[in-house]
Amino acid sequence: MSRNELRFVVCDEEKSLRAATWKLWTPKFKKDIYLACRQLGGQIKMSFHESGSWQFGFSKEGFENIVDTTVNPQRSRHAEIWDRPAPVVAGVTLALRIITPYSAVVAPIEESEKAIVRIPNCPEGMATEIDILISTKHDDLSDWPGKNSMGTNFVGSYPVGNDEQVWVVYQQVPLPDMPASGQGTVMYFKGKSKADILNAENLKAIGFILGEDNSKILLDTLIIPAIKL
Repeated sequence: MSRNELRFVVCDEEKSLRAATWKLWTPKFKKDIYLACRQLGGQIKMSFHESGSWQFGFSKEGFENIVDTTVNPQRSRHAEIWDRPAPVVAGVTLALRIITPYSAVVAPIEESEKAIVRIPNCPEGMATEIDILISTKHDDLSDWPGKNSMGTNFVGSYPVGNDEQVWVVYQQVPLPDMPASGQGTVMYFKGKSKADILNAENLKAIGFILGEDNSKILLDTLIIPAIKL
């Protein structure tokens, strides 16, 4: 089995702007699936292991490089660990949703990037939902999960071993309503401080949240500081 991978991004071709760039891949001779954001340098990733133990957190190198463990020596590099969910329909598992609001498409497109699927940005006030699905293997790439029931659009697919297929599809959805909870703890990476956040332009964040249907969601969003302290 050779290494398989897909690269994709939500972008506005006319404005030459893009959101976060994603890479989905399966290493050679393995059946595990990984997802990473290129702008995070592969230091934070999703791991969909064949064993059924799925994880979101830092890579080993990323944890050592950017997390100050002197502040919290007991901190784990895994932010979340969960079991592979039950299929949403027979033979199809929804592994992850990536939600990209219209406003998150703010970074210049890099023409030097390798082959990548460019997903058109949604209308203002909407969001692009990218779904990563795992199904029983079949060779007809014109019949992807959600094509008829949800009106999804095809991004790419590749086989995982001899039994399964991973798919990336997208659709445009209403902008999710996610009011701030007012709770949480801010943690700065090594060498970073509050000033780095307040003085940054087009500051982006990748959030990990739980959907109403218990699905896992990555939110690619733009951060606008409310005040400058």
